[in-house]
Amino acid sequence: MYGITGDDVTQSAKASDESTSPTFPLVGIGASAGGLEAISELMADIPVASGMAFLVVQHLDPSRHSILPEILARRVSMPVVEAADGMDIEVNHLYVIPANASMSVAQRRIRLRPRDATLGPPMPVDDLLDSLAMDQGSNAIGVVLSGSGSDGALGLQAIQREGGITFAQDEGTAHFNSMPRAAISKGCVDRVLAPRDIAKEIIAIGRHPYLRSVPAAATGTSSEPAETSLRAIFRLLRQACNIDFSRYKNGTVQRRLARRMALRQVTSVADYVTVLASDPAETLALGRDLLIQVTEFFRDPETFEVLTQTVFPRLVAGKEPTDPFRIWVPGCATGEEVYSIAICLIEYLGEHAATTTVQIFGTDISAEALEVARTGRYIENIARNVSPERLERFFVREGEYYCIDKQVRDLCTFSRHDVLSDPPFSRMDLVSCRNLLIYLSGQAQRNVMPLFHYALKLDGVLMLGPSETVGAFSELFGVIENRRSRLYSKKPRLGPPAQVRLHSTRAVPAVPAESARESRSEPREASSLQSEVDRITLARYAPSSVLCDDDLNIVEYRGDTSAWLVNPSGPPTSNLQRLARPEVYLAVSEGVRKVRQDGVVVRTTGLRTSGTNGPQTASVEVHPVQMAGIEGRWFLIFFESGARDADGPGGQVPLKALLRQAIAQRLGRRAAAQHPDPRDEEIARLMTELGTMRTQIRTMLEEHESAREELKSSEEELLSSNEEFQSTNEELETAKEELQSLNEELSTTNDELRYRNHELRVLHDEVALARDYADAIIDTMAEPLLVLESDLRVTRANHAFYKTFQTSAEDTIGALLYTLGNGQWNIPGLRDLLEEVLPEQTVVRDFQITHDFPRIGVRTMRLNGARVVGRGQARILLTIEDTTEHRLAVQRLETADHQKDDFLAMLAHELRNPLAAIANAVEVWGHENIDPETQRQARALARRQLDHEIGLVDDLLDVSRITRGIIKLNVQPVNLVEIVQHGVAAMRAEIDARGHDVTLVLPREVLAVEGDAIRLEQIVTNLLSNAVKYTPPDGTIEVALVRDGDEAVLTVADNGIGMAADFLPTIFTLFVQAERSLDRTSAGLGLGLALVRKLVGLHHGTVQASSAGPGRGSTLVVRLPAPSHISAPLTSIPEAPRERPVVATQRILVVDDNPDAGESTAMVLKLDGHEVKVASNGPSALKCAMDFQPDFIVLDIGLPEMDGYEVARRLRAMPRFADTLLIAVSGYAGEEYRERAKQAGFNHYLVKPAGLAHLNQLIASSRSAGPAYR
Repeated sequence: MYGITGDDVTQSAKASDESTSPTFPLVGIGASAGGLEAISELMADIPVASGMAFLVVQHLDPSRHSILPEILARRVSMPVVEAADGMDIEVNHLYVIPANASMSVAQRRIRLRPRDATLGPPMPVDDLLDSLAMDQGSNAIGVVLSGSGSDGALGLQAIQREGGITFAQDEGTAHFNSMPRAAISKGCVDRVLAPRDIAKEIIAIGRHPYLRSVPAAATGTSSEPAETSLRAIFRLLRQACNIDFSRYKNGTVQRRLARRMALRQVTSVADYVTVLASDPAETLALGRDLLIQVTEFFRDPETFEVLTQTVFPRLVAGKEPTDPFRIWVPGCATGEEVYSIAICLIEYLGEHAATTTVQIFGTDISAEALEVARTGRYIENIARNVSPERLERFFVREGEYYCIDKQVRDLCTFSRHDVLSDPPFSRMDLVSCRNLLIYLSGQAQRNVMPLFHYALKLDGVLMLGPSETVGAFSELFGVIENRRSRLYSKKPRLGPPAQVRLHSTRAVPAVPAESARESRSEPREASSLQSEVDRITLARYAPSSVLCDDDLNIVEYRGDTSAWLVNPSGPPTSNLQRLARPEVYLAVSEGVRKVRQDGVVVRTTGLRTSGTNGPQTASVEVHPVQMAGIEGRWFLIFFESGARDADGPGGQVPLKALLRQAIAQRLGRRAAAQHPDPRDEEIARLMTELGTMRTQIRTMLEEHESAREELKSSEEELLSSNEEFQSTNEELETAKEELQSLNEELSTTNDELRYRNHELRVLHDEVALARDYADAIIDTMAEPLLVLESDLRVTRANHAFYKTFQTSAEDTIGALLYTLGNGQWNIPGLRDLLEEVLPEQTVVRDFQITHDFPRIGVRTMRLNGARVVGRGQARILLTIEDTTEHRLAVQRLETADHQKDDFLAMLAHELRNPLAAIANAVEVWGHENIDPETQRQARALARRQLDHEIGLVDDLLDVSRITRGIIKLNVQPVNLVEIVQHGVAAMRAEIDARGHDVTLVLPREVLAVEGDAIRLEQIVTNLLSNAVKYTPPDGTIEVALVRDGDEAVLTVADNGIGMAADFLPTIFTLFVQAERSLDRTSAGLGLGLALVRKLVGLHHGTVQASSAGPGRGSTLVVRLPAPSHISAPLTSIPEAPRERPVVATQRILVVDDNPDAGESTAMVLKLDGHEVKVASNGPSALKCAMDFQPDFIVLDIGLPEMDGYEVARRLRAMPRFADTLLIAVSGYAGEEYRERAKQAGFNHYLVKPAGLAHLNQLIASSRSAGPAYR
């Protein structure tokens, strides 16, 4: 089913040629900028024995010799050849366009011409693909890869139109996507894929029978799909596209169907019907394929010359100045022909164009094509068909597109219209329907022609394509003689009008004469009566007649003509000579001939016809008819009947006639004259008829003699040609004998070459496999790799090299290593390696260089090189590993490790000091003979050191929360003045302990900011704590707060130890301290200022540090946003409760896996009179809760066997504990743990250590307010 059935002589000839020509497909590949890599990727996956030939066109510099063949030869497995004019195309070869040339294909041979020999900008890809479409038809495959511009779009459209397969690179993998995008926007691309995927599709499609077609007779299968399958396909298409494709030619449908089956890799029509039924997108794609859009600007330029020189003058001649110009272009596709006709008409009308009304209607069945036509926006390739003058006048350039100028677009109207089912247009001066009818079936064409006749005005013109004619409708259209175009004029239809499809107009029935008379006005009644009388009289006495055109086609019958005309067997006809009975045929033919010759009425009498009542005499009269304003000649033929023949049906003479004849013989001549013999009349009639026949025969003999002379002349020419052919045949016989001798010699040589070729093929396959394997290894290497010639020219580089050093193959291959990238590889250390070390050592490993590369900066590279020598050729393999990041990572790890060691040492020191003091205080507290004052001091000491320990842990937790971004600020308007005062008051004890003099400079008015009051006070205390620590005793500290515009500026300055200039950038870094001595006089973990910077950042502020140098003090400045519109509340810092809440005795269950922690918590709670039970794990806690029935449960999270979350969930599942207050106590302080506790059913979440006051406050508030999570 994959043979091509032609629509015309050209396609038939093509099919004939293909039956004897090689059938391997030709693949045209076009690319521009960035195309080398895409071509290499595509061809890398094409096997050597692909069964196809490939032709590559890339935009090249015309002034330079192209090295593209050499580059591709190193990357492609099949032979790569630079194209030459006249070169035969061989299978399994890759042909590359040379520089400054345009490449095309004709009869499977390459044709080259100078690049500038075409109109408009050079479009070498379009040139190649257009020629492939014309030369190969469905055996062509087109591919457009990366590139700028729109070259290739029209070429792919031509290939798809001729039944070929088209591909374009997807925009994601194309370095420059203009060329693929232009082709895709034209709707002429079958597959949009990456280059490697395109290669796979080409290989698969190349094996499909559509591109490997053989005649159906050879395969024994039918070349046409089953009628039932076609009906199913037409039904699906009608449902999806609302178009009835059953009216298309069967050959057209079969070709397009076979093409889609090849794309879907389907070989059975039944299987393809299943695909259509399950995939609506494929049905729409098949519909688009069948809507063949053959159009371009000024297609067939001679046709548009005929329009200007013949058609437009003819139409203008019969028009009034106010009459509009109406033109209809059915099947207009994307509108190029409509606009071309409009441009020609504007040019023809000249200065009258502005005053002439022009209406041009473009119609098509495709809504997508009409949308393009209405937009009037076309790719720049149209410059190949449109002259620069027309582009300047009628188009507007928009980037890579040309747009139709408004003056042209306003003349054109586009609408969806089906010529086979929708009503036609009317009153048209010109109907241009070119190359639409060739795709329609014969019946559809017969339906369309009367519609075009109806659409045209009386003097209108029909323009058809070069392969189209009006066919059997010569009675409707007359030929306008022109060798360059198919032009027809409308003939008047004098008979009843043809039945034209007018859905929007209701048919009007014939009106009887009486009704018509009643409908007319009174003054015209007399005239109507006279007309009616004339009609009745003509019907009563006028003889039967027919009206014929100049070709003797009957256009109107009058009366009963059955006695003279009869329908012959075969197809129906309206030709008078075929309808005439034998008795009147000669009379009619001779009469018409004489009328044409002399122009007078011709009457022939004495004819004998056979009627229903027996033989009758008849006469034929031919009248010429010509009318002013109507072209052509017409003939009106009358048929008249005489009296019935005297002879009866049996042919016997009556007795009365015989007596009359005998009496006449006796009475003599006079009596005989009075009573003539009927046989004499019959003889006279026959003699007349004989004379007519003799004249007819004489005419025929003269025509025959003329034809014989012409045949004789042709015979002499044939004899002369035959002698030449005989001479040529003798020469061919001699040449044949010589060729046979040569053939024998060649056969012997061929056997030897075949054996050698087999050996070479095996070696070639092995070498190709080895090369592919090596290429795969090189391309998959993560490190950059270079292959250098002995003179250090780059012959190969892998993808990692191009990516790392941001370069391309065009700038790398063939260049000296030292000249790459503006000399960035001209490194002394590398020169020593390549010129001195490698020639002696052969292999060099781990050679490091550090260099500043222009595009990627300073890098440290580790080089490994090897020198490979073989067959007189030496090459250098050089791998390059970027170790910069590795080296920096090692340095960062070493620094981090050092900081970790310092931090752990500080942490151990800072944690042990408070613990030692607490241990001493507990020891003193435990002695019985100690006085109460000493015990009080010991308790106070333990409390201070415990608070210090908790503060260290809280600082570490704050740093962790801020670093992970999980800290939450309670932002609200606050008075920063009060916050600073609170902060100074909180640090008063430490300030007084070191004897510092603190100066506080604060504004009297409120200074409001938006922030978290607690965190802002933490900023103040940390800054002040830093000044207190690093200022020697009896120092001076100044704290100042001022407004600076919309900012609040807090300054803390001291006269302490100061800082060196190189230390200032690291002062806000975690764990960094100015003092590193072992005495640790200024305790801390280096967290205070790091916390300050992070908290200030959370408040959208900044902090800066400055110092005049060591021993000269430090200044820290914090700036916070303070818009003037913010009003602060009366109190900024929440007051802590001053009195301990009084709590009633409660039943409390404490659960903790640490016995000391559990027992100590129980003891603290018992001090307030609570009844307390202790459990150490989850199961015992659940059992104790059932027995003890507590009011409150203080539950640790990190329990063995069953964690606190699970215990809480099980308690909440028991009805008894649904409202019991659950308080979680844990060392984990993150928000995620609080959220998990809330989901498990806890009411409160406390971070260890939790004080008794806090617990009592929660118990008291929960009893008064009810359970709620906090």
